[in-house]
Amino acid sequence: MSRRAAAWMRGMIVLASLVALVLVAALAPARAHHTELHTWLLSWIPHECCVTADWCREIAPDDIVDLGGDRFQIVSTDQVAVRTGYSPDGGYWACSQPEFTEEGGHAGRWVSKSKVNCLFTPMPSVRLRPKAVAG
Repeated sequence: MSRRAAAWMRGMIVLASLVALVLVAALAPARAHHTELHTWLLSWIPHECCVTADWCREIAPDDIVDLGGDRFQIVSTDQVAVRTGYSPDGGYWACSQPEFTEEGGHAGRWVSKSKVNCLFTPMPSVRLRPKAVAG
């Protein structure tokens, strides 16, 4: 093999190594983002509610008021949301549409009182009749 071909080969190996290193560095944060909770949320939250589950959060039971008719008030944000479905873990979960400051666009600050577009609540309790006493 000529010196020119050997130098070209070494250059290609270095270039391929750099490309591989950049790809690993770029993909590492994406993999780290998918925590067990994030993956679980994506397994049951409809795509229409939140594409990435980044804007879904659990709500404490004392922060919810059942208004009846599948309507619930989130006390901390003073929003009323209609139930989208039931949560598989028996908790309250809300997915929001983020709001950004006008001057920042998508680089702006997320406002914590963004609009809830999906709400998941615990299944209603099933009430069983007491067994008849044999007499």
